[in-house]
Amino acid sequence: MAHGTKDEPNRRRLLTLFDDAYQVREDDPEAALNRYVEGKELADRIGEAWWSLLYDKMRLDAKMHYLRDFREVLEPAAACVRESRRNVYAKFPLRWGTHDTLIAAYLGIDAEGYHEALHEELEILRTELPLEPGADRYLFLARQREFDVERERWDDAQAAGLRELDLAGADPQEAQGNHFGAFAYAGLCQIAYERRQWAKLEEFTQEGEPIARNAEHAAVARGDSRLASRFGTLPATTANPVRASCAMPPPSKMPCKRRRARATTQPASPTMTSANNRRKRWHAYDEALASVSDRGQLLREARLRTNRLRVLVKLERSLEDDLELARSAARKVRFPEEILSEIDKIEAGE
Repeated sequence: MAHGTKDEPNRRRLLTLFDDAYQVREDDPEAALNRYVEGKELADRIGEAWWSLLYDKMRLDAKMHYLRDFREVLEPAAACVRESRRNVYAKFPLRWGTHDTLIAAYLGIDAEGYHEALHEELEILRTELPLEPGADRYLFLARQREFDVERERWDDAQAAGLRELDLAGADPQEAQGNHFGAFAYAGLCQIAYERRQWAKLEEFTQEGEPIARNAEHAAVARGDSRLASRFGTLPATTANPVRASCAMPPPSKMPCKRRRARATTQPASPTMTSANNRRKRWHAYDEALASVSDRGQLLREARLRTNRLRVLVKLERSLEDDLELARSAARKVRFPEEILSEIDKIEAGE
């Protein structure tokens, strides 16, 4: 690597770009991505290998997690993992983080189609990562939970989420425990909702909201407590926010320990029997599709379009245009047969 004095301003620029990108990542994700791209180009130009790989990983993370765009990320993510295996990166702090970026790409694009590759990557992290609390360990458990959710293995998904909480509860760094604990609770709320476990949803919401607020994740606190009211029985399609960042928030005062939930009356299960509610559900699918269509989220789009067909049937609306859109989306996933068969059944009125 070059270490001449003439490169010192450029190295300072590498630090500045990284900090600037973090500061604007939520308000202006495009600007954050542009800073990561600029940092990557600068690092390559002055021969800073570690900085180059860091910026390469971060630009992919920004594209997937801030912009929810999974187009043209898979091969670059795999290239980051291959690069991290070189001897020069033996002590690179985010060496295992490159694996997380690749796992996130698989999950966001087509978790079913890449299930073997996902299992392989998760197994690598399971065997290599230390058991102690740390960002890599938290993210491994979160990805395991997300993978189980994609396969609808709800018991395994919930168990992974509870392991996240156990890790957060044992974390000597309160801020870190609260940060990742907040996202674990968000995931557990989603799982409880998908399983129609309304008492569990209430429990995880009440336990998780103060943790999220103390960790300065108000959006997480608001979002999952309103999940059922927003989507009715629509399957969750929003990205799990643990993907958004692994940066530590300022220290908080509340450690992430599970607290006994306040006794409440179990909420009634949402129903979608009326035409008005079906229309709301239809529009909810439209809203979800608007956020994923043509963004490389292939499996998610195919599932949404298929489920939307069922709502249109109940509303007694024409399926003519939507059938082709659903089939076109299904053909983009690696193993489309099951989804295409389901579309055929819907068309046949089964």
